[in-house]
Amino acid sequence: MLEGGANIPLGVFTVAAPSARGGKTIKGQALKKIIGCGVISILLMVLFLTNALYRFENMAQDRLYQDFGIIHPDIFVFGIDEETLIEFGPLQFWARQRVAEAIKILNSAPGWEPAVIAVDILYSGVSGVGEADEALVRAAEESGNVVFGAAVSRDFRGEVRTFERPFDALRQVSSYGLINGLIDLDGIVRRMEFGLKIEGEAVPTFAEAIYKMYTGAPVEIPENISSPMHLTFTGRPGDFYGTIGMGTSFKDIFAEDFDPRFFAGSIVLIGPFAHGLMDTFFTPTDLSQPMHGVEIHANKVQMLLDGNFKGHAPEWANLAIMLLVLIGFSFAFMLLDIRISFAALVVFAAGYVFLNRWIFDNGTIITLIYPIISIAALFVFSLVFRYIADKIAHITAIAEMNAKHFAEVKELFNSFVRVMTAAIDERTPYNANHTVTVAEYTKQFVRYLRNKFLSESPYHMDENREEELIMAAYLHDVGKIVTPIEIMDKASRLGDRLPNITQRFEIKKLYEKTMHLSGKLSKDEYNAQIEHIQDTQAFVEWADTAEFLTDEDLRRVKGLKQITYADHDGKDAHVFEENDIIALSTRKGTLTPAERGIMENHANVTERLLGNMKFSKALENVPNWAKSHHEFIDGTGYPRQLTEDQIPIEVRILTMVDIYDALTASDRPYKKAVSHEVAMGVLKSMARDGKLDGELVQLFADSGIGKMAT
Repeated sequence: MLEGGANIPLGVFTVAAPSARGGKTIKGQALKKIIGCGVISILLMVLFLTNALYRFENMAQDRLYQDFGIIHPDIFVFGIDEETLIEFGPLQFWARQRVAEAIKILNSAPGWEPAVIAVDILYSGVSGVGEADEALVRAAEESGNVVFGAAVSRDFRGEVRTFERPFDALRQVSSYGLINGLIDLDGIVRRMEFGLKIEGEAVPTFAEAIYKMYTGAPVEIPENISSPMHLTFTGRPGDFYGTIGMGTSFKDIFAEDFDPRFFAGSIVLIGPFAHGLMDTFFTPTDLSQPMHGVEIHANKVQMLLDGNFKGHAPEWANLAIMLLVLIGFSFAFMLLDIRISFAALVVFAAGYVFLNRWIFDNGTIITLIYPIISIAALFVFSLVFRYIADKIAHITAIAEMNAKHFAEVKELFNSFVRVMTAAIDERTPYNANHTVTVAEYTKQFVRYLRNKFLSESPYHMDENREEELIMAAYLHDVGKIVTPIEIMDKASRLGDRLPNITQRFEIKKLYEKTMHLSGKLSKDEYNAQIEHIQDTQAFVEWADTAEFLTDEDLRRVKGLKQITYADHDGKDAHVFEENDIIALSTRKGTLTPAERGIMENHANVTERLLGNMKFSKALENVPNWAKSHHEFIDGTGYPRQLTEDQIPIEVRILTMVDIYDALTASDRPYKKAVSHEVAMGVLKSMARDGKLDGELVQLFADSGIGKMAT
């Protein structure tokens, strides 16, 4: 409901009465807008400070910051891939011996040795196979250019739990670095740690150790960049592996035509490349294809060699950006025209993306999506606020006019309901006045009760209950809108099937005549057959429209199954099909059980249709009353088999009036109209059988309603 107004029920509609305080002042609207912008800004700041949208921030930065370049010519990857495992067997059985042999092969050309051989495998303890351990130590010692992996694990507080390095003998003759990857909360590797200290010891990362051995000096990272820093990827998954001159399978090192001189002065990385070794991670380069750990190390090394360092801006800088955006655009959207505001939004969003990328290219990462989302949220709020303000002004302007036309609108709704129900009734000429008549009888009876009983009586109906019940009367058969016409208009049991049966009888008569003319039947036999056929036809035509069939009639109907005739192929066929027998077996009325089920389903359809209408409080019982007008107080009605305590007086009245009109109506195809006295006799009989409310039936009889009409 709009502030300053009152809701006036108009059937299923409501209109707002004019506000006593008049329209809102411009000053008041401005104050509300300032408060609204303030609340929105606070919520946006909470989102920013809690980094609630970190996933979307990371996704946006991943898309904006990826700029793949040329792979460094001195970086090579040899992957321990599926082909290697097929060639040598499981890794744990040869990892030390074969790696030692590979180191020797790569260093086998004097003066053409690689600058670095980086093995992305953790050898933290002796293997138990002394020869393999000694071979690995000897190869590393003789080469002097090998970097091995180390690993650290931390608890949830970030404190070191374990620190695993190459075993002592190997550590004394080689370098090592941490091979751990830093995985963000969304499962993506996009940052790199550096300058770490573990247990008081400065421990380089794997990439830092490789860089130092390759260049002869430790990596120098600008002081304004703190760990962890942004990891800039040069290659996608597979870019460092599988192309000529860039990397290949580990097993190829042992090929006879392998030339180690090709890798002179370069960085050779050896690491797991088979998916079964479970050393793959998702990176911003391709969220659909994971990257092997050794490839990530290759990207890290290239980033260090290129000096492509990107640091995150301090929090105060991002906070300042957010405050400037929120304050600036809050005032801008309050003052500017909506079209200018939208243009400002688009220009800022596009410009900020370009600015963000330019700042990134110069080495700093600032927040990306929060400022854009903030101005979008402020713009939407401004748009909604202006729309609501305009609507309030508009509603206030027309509320007084609506109040003046209240009665007209209410009558319009009521007339619409009458037209809709009349349209349903007029689907068939046999039901043309039913709804209007039921509504009129209901109105007359309710007013009779109001005049007869005091307000304390349950039978007293005030004007509100009268309006609600009459509306239910108008809508009680709305479900018949989907009932097939051929069922509603079915005037006889066979309906349109009788002509087909008659035609089959005529064929049977011709057959008998042919048999007589051919001398196969005597005249007496022929006359007897014709008389029997005509008698059967007469019975069928009578049974087709009879109001009631006795047990004897039904037994004769059952015997009709045996009657046959010669079809066009000369074969015996039944004159009466199965559905013909079912139709003629209907004891009372014209509808078969299946057809009656379809007809009775209109109560369920009424429930569904009216259930989708938004009735006002004054008419809230209309759907329930309308759908229940075939319920009996003994629980034998439909569709819900309600019992006496579940059926209110209003429904009992509607049920009684509906039956009365069905009995006295002269437009029903399946029965003749009865007099008022006969109809009242039926109602009283149903009351004695426990189906109708006896007191209401007697009151209806006393009222004399319907007597003059019939």
